[in-house]
Amino acid sequence: MTSQFLSIFYLYQLDHKIVHDYHIKYYVRYMDDFVLIHKNKEYLEEVFLKIKNELENIYKLKVNPKKSFIVGSDEGIPFLGIHYKIKNDRVVSYLPKKRKMEIRKKIKRNAFLFLNHEKSIESMYSSRQCFYYGFSVSRKFLRNEVLNVEKSFLS
Repeated sequence: MTSQFLSIFYLYQLDHKIVHDYHIKYYVRYMDDFVLIHKNKEYLEEVFLKIKNELENIYKLKVNPKKSFIVGSDEGIPFLGIHYKIKNDRVVSYLPKKRKMEIRKKIKRNAFLFLNHEKSIESMYSSRQCFYYGFSVSRKFLRNEVLNVEKSFLS
């Protein structure tokens, strides 16, 4: 919670500048992850350079070149482990294959800990609920994964 508060406090002036000075209507930030959406790609590139410069020179933060890029809306946007695309004027979200593999591993680990009496039934249920509600974009995938793991481990 402290890091969330510090992130909000530390970058609030930049948030204000992005929305009010650069006129970015669609802007999302969680901690140090940003998504800016604008119809003009050249303008977005210009704003990106200004933000990058400000982050590095004023806030003393480094921008990760592997995670910082400008893409067209048809390519989609990875944000907080979920991929977002615009299709038929709707935002569609899905879990990338790598993220699904990470989740499968966590589900199997929870089942293993439970079977080896290192995790209580309450803790197992709590983890299960976190998976369901923490990743609301793919509940069907998660439900099937949890059920498959439980069947294989508990049978």
